[in-house]
Amino acid sequence: MKQTKKIMTNELLAKFNYAKINQDYDFYIGSTEQSKIAMNAEFLDFNDLEKINALVFATPIQWVIMTKKAQVTCQELVKNTQLFVGPLNISITQKQAQEIEKNILIQLFLSTLSQKITQPYIYNNLSGKIFVYHPSWIIKNNVSLDCLQISVDTQMYLHLDACKFTTLRYKNKMVFTKHALTDYPQYEWTKQRHLCRVKQSNQGRTTNLIQKAIKGKQGKIAFLDIASQQTFEKTKMGILYNLFLLIDKEFNQYFKLSFKSYQNLNPLHYQLYEITTWKDALARKVLEKGVALLDLVQNSDSQTYLQELMKALQRLYPSVDCILAKKTSNKRLNLRYVHNREVYHPDSEGYEIKFASQGVHPLTQADFDVSAKATIETLLKDMIVKEDLNNNRLTLIDWQSFGFKDDWWFMLQAERKHYAMIIHPDGTFEITSDCARLLGTKVYAEFLNPEVLCAFKDDLGNINLIKDVGLQALPDFNALGKLFDEAVMSNEINSTWLNNFFKRCLDLASDDNIRQEILANIQEIDYNQEYTIKELVRIFNKAEVRQILSKVFYEQTEKYLYPYLRDQIGRTTKNKELIDIEYIQVSMTKGYYCIGVVGGGLRTRVTQANIIREITAINNGPLLVEKLFNFTGMEFVRFGMLTVIPFPFKYLCEYFIQKRKELK
Repeated sequence: MKQTKKIMTNELLAKFNYAKINQDYDFYIGSTEQSKIAMNAEFLDFNDLEKINALVFATPIQWVIMTKKAQVTCQELVKNTQLFVGPLNISITQKQAQEIEKNILIQLFLSTLSQKITQPYIYNNLSGKIFVYHPSWIIKNNVSLDCLQISVDTQMYLHLDACKFTTLRYKNKMVFTKHALTDYPQYEWTKQRHLCRVKQSNQGRTTNLIQKAIKGKQGKIAFLDIASQQTFEKTKMGILYNLFLLIDKEFNQYFKLSFKSYQNLNPLHYQLYEITTWKDALARKVLEKGVALLDLVQNSDSQTYLQELMKALQRLYPSVDCILAKKTSNKRLNLRYVHNREVYHPDSEGYEIKFASQGVHPLTQADFDVSAKATIETLLKDMIVKEDLNNNRLTLIDWQSFGFKDDWWFMLQAERKHYAMIIHPDGTFEITSDCARLLGTKVYAEFLNPEVLCAFKDDLGNINLIKDVGLQALPDFNALGKLFDEAVMSNEINSTWLNNFFKRCLDLASDDNIRQEILANIQEIDYNQEYTIKELVRIFNKAEVRQILSKVFYEQTEKYLYPYLRDQIGRTTKNKELIDIEYIQVSMTKGYYCIGVVGGGLRTRVTQANIIREITAINNGPLLVEKLFNFTGMEFVRFGMLTVIPFPFKYLCEYFIQKRKELK
């Protein structure tokens, strides 16, 4: 019997009750012949147009207005809009709800959430955009704010983009390229902790905020964190759970939303031991070559730091030949200890050019922790990749073991240049920029599509393209949210029930250490008083003990004591889209895949969504899915994670860095 898994995407499916919407609301489309709306579309944020419930820009010169039924006329809207944007040639026409694009209609309704109580979050409609944030994300003294922008694109893909608002006090630390500072709308805080547009007379105050981050301090909001209900609430999936509860509560009579899902009939799983074999090759290479550490800093701390690094390398590889060298070694792997990049060049690009010489890897103390095994392995791995490029041979992977009879090639675009890595059956390779010849005119034209990330050809001559189409894989956020909500944290329990409860817990505890931990915790309990579940949980600190308590509590009450989601049941039922490799075949020539964390276990915190890539076969050839996954089940490209595109592109990216100076 085949195992099936459902992959939920961020593509929205909407069912509208247009009759009810038209009964309660009117819609107007406004447009102008000007290239853009003057004054940064101030009328979007001021409250003078009290009859407007929501307003969203469809294009830079077209906007859609939603009002309560029969509250305003087209003439009034034109007149009031011109008060803000000047005597532009403005056209406003009334429309029915079904004439409005679905994504715009959804955003109009979501914009009205800023007028409602939505604890624990705050929804803000600013300049025709929808933002949401948790009060704890407001930095001390209101100097900045991390928040989430919610949008729905024309393909009905929902986007949750982290962004940051910062006060003008830090304007000198911001970088303005496409737009000048004066082009940014300025906002201020209200007593209700909302942001609102600053009046013209108050422009330029240092306390005003703009949607802009200090260089290097972009807004960051985790995709998912299931360590506790509090951490879950402060993630994108926690906000999405809350948003769908609000939609059901506030807009149920107008529309219903769900996400499009695909059935995965044959999910693939990679266990940790299967994808870490490169570490054996790495160890052999390090022991064979040795490591030369070069000190380009030459200060009182640099020698001490390199001595510590040498000891760390020797702990990891006890017989490694590691030396402190004064010049580059022709035999060893070379590691240069250098100043931070700003010492050499104000931007990272200049730094990378300076230290991109073949076979030599730069290292700064600020970027590297010598005590971390993972970072040492990553550093050495990058050095091996550079040496492989020098020698035109793969050594981290045993390419010959695949048994290919002919060449593979992998093609990547970088800054308007195209490179192809041609790998021969024996693992040697060459890199060329003559991609048009390899692909042919017709396929090369398809490769130039902006959605295409890369192309590859197998040893039989079949060509596939990998595209980024904007899809993401979502976990079952609704089940996760309910799991936290249903966790019983307030019921009082008596001593008799506790005795039976702990007896069952001890029966389930097969490990003696856990049994002793439970017995030690039990001694802290006063059976003469009643406890709430929340108070009881606090007594037991270890996760292994709490898991047993949670299991027994569910056995006896069919309710959750504490939502432990890292066990195997929770892992497979609640977070399946975040694990391993998932593939859905849409047709004979098109499929979707996404790459998650390794199947050995799920982290409680996931920082980014899993991107769903589209794979397309060219000239009615076969999809090279199974072959492709031979090259994505390699964690050395993204340490501890499976790579989202075949690993040879790691080599192409490194090659591009080495050649960037020549390109300029």
